[in-house]
Amino acid sequence: SDLVREGGGLAGEKPVRLPVRPAEWALLGLVLGVAAGAAWPRRGLSALLLLAALGVAFAEPIEDWRAARSAQAVIGQRVTLEGTEFELAAGQVVRVLEREGAHVKVRAARDLDGRIPAGAVLPVDESR
Repeated sequence: SDLVREGGGLAGEKPVRLPVRPAEWALLGLVLGVAAGAAWPRRGLSALLLLAALGVAFAEPIEDWRAARSAQAVIGQRVTLEGTEFELAAGQVVRVLEREGAHVKVRAARDLDGRIPAGAVLPVDESR
């Protein structure tokens, strides 16, 4: 997934996560925690920095939760939406609206819905 991100992403992809790696979240939390300790004589500032450090600690689980609920999929082969002449290219990202047996209903772009064969879509694994 890092190679895809560095290559500019997939066509139609809506970023689910912030462009921050887990090590960067950890480093930010550490810096905020150290700053909270250094600011201790000023209790208000110290408490604010400590709350920010705790918030950063929960950033990764919140992003995991959002990614699991995104329902994004990648088109694995060129396919035409049923009932239209609109063709989806391999590598394009769509949102899966519902699964209907051998077909899935997808949304491409903002307002283009249609059915395609289920074998034409690959789920996007956003886990790290």
